[in-house]
Amino acid sequence: WFGDLLTCRTWDHLWLNEGWAVYAEVLWREERARAAAARDGLPEEIVADEAESAMLEYVLQLLRAQRRFNRARAPHDPALASNLYDDPETTFDRTDDPYNKGAGVLHMLRASLGDEVFQRATRAYINRHRDGLVESDDLRRCFEEVSGRSLERFFTQWVYRPGLPRVRLSIRWDADAHELVIEGEQTQPINADNPAYTLDVPLHITLGAERDHATRVESFALHTRTASARIPLPLAPDEVAVDPRLTIFADVRVDKDLAWWRHEAEHGPTIASRLLAAEALAAHAGATRGADERLTARPTESQN
Repeated sequence: WFGDLLTCRTWDHLWLNEGWAVYAEVLWREERARAAAARDGLPEEIVADEAESAMLEYVLQLLRAQRRFNRARAPHDPALASNLYDDPETTFDRTDDPYNKGAGVLHMLRASLGDEVFQRATRAYINRHRDGLVESDDLRRCFEEVSGRSLERFFTQWVYRPGLPRVRLSIRWDADAHELVIEGEQTQPINADNPAYTLDVPLHITLGAERDHATRVESFALHTRTASARIPLPLAPDEVAVDPRLTIFADVRVDKDLAWWRHEAEHGPTIASRLLAAEALAAHAGATRGADERLTARPTESQN
């Protein structure tokens, strides 16, 4: 489909071939797991969880691979879509990897628009441009028309600028005020060529047995270098999971109570959340024993 049925007009937009090819594999793994669980006669809720788990495990691999080495910055490094190259072959080896970051951008687009709109927009994009050549703005326009939303900021931030955001979050409970306190900082270089990203970080907050383990989903706005927020809660949460569905392709470090990591490792809302919490606990177990009961770890991979 992506490379034959429709293909990038120039090497500048190689990610439209390779990113879509990789994300198609993500979607295939998701549907294969869904079909297998359904054939086994499992309840609908478990079928959905099995499908999501298969998808998120693969997305987590893509995110880790890109996070390890992507320190790209404008104006000297090429973005995901860029004409900064001498030899077309080098576009396959960009720091903004057309495979991993390309698929990650599509995953973020899906998370932002929702499955139904994403599927309709993908169908419109393929049908409109089949047997033709495409550029990144062709994809943007199709998705804007179907969704009714402007995606210029999204494409500027994730397609036309190089690198990834690097975020440090501190999350703590203020018992006196009965508030969850979040402090965030973007730690990547920020300047005229590389402004702060506009990030809305999902927080899945699980309350205790007194509230039947109710879950609240909040969004922490980190649109500048630093930001903070206070969220009133009736009681201290059992767990605060950061972006458990990997909707932000970023390198995020989280500093929170060890008890919250333990709860997330066992009861986290997704397989990605539980895996990352388990890795954070493993990193803590190998750290200096004199530390207090707080822990810093990457939700994109264990500390190393």
